[in-house]
Amino acid sequence: MRSIDEQYAEVAERGAAVVSSGRGHRDAPPADGDSRWGLSAVLRLPPEVADPIAEFGQSLGESFGADHIIYPADQLHSTLRSLEAFRADVPADDEKVDRYAELIGEVTVGLGPIEIAYRGALASPVGILIAGWPADLPRLRRLRTELHERMSVAGLLSGPERGGPRDLFHASACVFMGPITDPGAAIGTLGLNAERDFGIARFSRIEIVRYWRNDKSLGLVPLRELALAG
Repeated sequence: MRSIDEQYAEVAERGAAVVSSGRGHRDAPPADGDSRWGLSAVLRLPPEVADPIAEFGQSLGESFGADHIIYPADQLHSTLRSLEAFRADVPADDEKVDRYAELIGEVTVGLGPIEIAYRGALASPVGILIAGWPADLPRLRRLRTELHERMSVAGLLSGPERGGPRDLFHASACVFMGPITDPGAAIGTLGLNAERDFGIARFSRIEIVRYWRNDKSLGLVPLRELALAG
């Protein structure tokens, strides 16, 4: 299994190539069935970490351009798992959402709060990420694997993680919506912030959310909330 350092380095290499070319990818708003922006279990960043990341995001317009979507502080998060493909209409009493909540509750019994340090900005091919470094990565990898296995038994494997759970715990700060205005300055911005410390987040709850998206903004709509009790 590759280390998260290696995985972040690979993402950064591909992202830097996109930024250097100036050809930013436009991430179109999703339609039902799209693999991105589907129902997810997330860890929403607390203000002491979210605020400096959001401020950094707002500063990106100077070199990346003003047309990209910047995450507001209260929408910044790390994804524990993408649960299924995009659905625009999710009823309040959705049975699948209830089942996801049950399974997540089962695998997090006794887990306690999750701690993640956010350090280093990097580009991906579709936006700007802040790298997350969990205090206990092996434990969180086991959690993701167990959730994946239980979803498989329940017949609930779908969406982008149906083949296996993700490894990284980054927070997206910006979504590209077109060309990069000044590629040279943008690469310089990434270099200056490659080791920037944004703080340590301690998460005491997991949210199941759906996304809303348009060409200018985005947000999370909470559907269920689970406490992380130790």
